[in-house]
Amino acid sequence: MYEGNKSYEQIKIITEELNATIPQIAGSVKGLVRYMLHMDDPNKFKYQKEDMIVYGGVDVDELLKKTTTDRYKLIKEMIEFIDEQGIVEFKSLMDYAMKFKFDDWFPLLCDNSAYVIQEYIKSNRYKSDR
Repeated sequence: MYEGNKSYEQIKIITEELNATIPQIAGSVKGLVRYMLHMDDPNKFKYQKEDMIVYGGVDVDELLKKTTTDRYKLIKEMIEFIDEQGIVEFKSLMDYAMKFKFDDWFPLLCDNSAYVIQEYIKSNRYKSDR
């Protein structure tokens, strides 16, 4: 990664010196990292980000940080799951997220979305008691 733009020719010189493959233009560093880890292809083996070897101070966690739009989509997904499964206790959702959605739901529940999800579950619980 470079601060400024580099031409294809400049990068080609580097890859030739390293005896690397032909360089490819990446539209997004975040997208490239997701591609290398096979995060978006359910048919491919999922590599762990901790196993990725990076250079030049690249922070993979920062590159994979969820955008606001990503967070809202995941919250919507959790709410739909809560309704489909009839979840009335936060623990049930946390247990599921920890086991099956560790890379997307679990961090959101731990970092910044637990309040809205807890309130939604609480509302479902009280609604079912009526």
